[in-house]
Amino acid sequence: MKHLTLSFLTFLLVSLSARANNLLLSTPAVNGSGQLQFTIQWDNSWNTSGLPFNWDAVWVFVKRQSCSNLVWSHVTLSTTSANHAVTGGVLQVDAVADGMGVFIRRSASGSGNIAASTVTLTAQTALNTADNYLVYGIEMVAVPQGDFILGDGLTTSNRF
Repeated sequence: MKHLTLSFLTFLLVSLSARANNLLLSTPAVNGSGQLQFTIQWDNSWNTSGLPFNWDAVWVFVKRQSCSNLVWSHVTLSTTSANHAVTGGVLQVDAVADGMGVFIRRSASGSGNIAASTVTLTAQTALNTADNYLVYGIEMVAVPQGDFILGDGLTTSNRF
């Protein structure tokens, strides 16, 4: 009984101290032969121009379900950042060499919530408008190579 009570209390403490950043991605729509459009927004975004020289970003990737065989597969995106776009002037899209996704992040120093912005991603091949598409996102943090300090820098107490 003590073990169960301790486990419950630990879970409760962790749940209360967790700070989710409310990442929201809308359902994508096919726009043109090789483009998907959706909206993205999240809370507590930052990009620092001074120490610790880091930023948050969202790793975004796309899955496609063929209507002929109902199998889900990965959509390979353009590896050129200029082929992707995002509205609002606050965010930028960084493509990666293998085309398995993109990073979406603040384009300049700043912090705060990211309002809903329309993202247009270009696929490497034409997209079938009859297929189903889903966009997934995972918030990431860029940590520069080398020594770093873990924590928020505002408190010295330990948090669980």
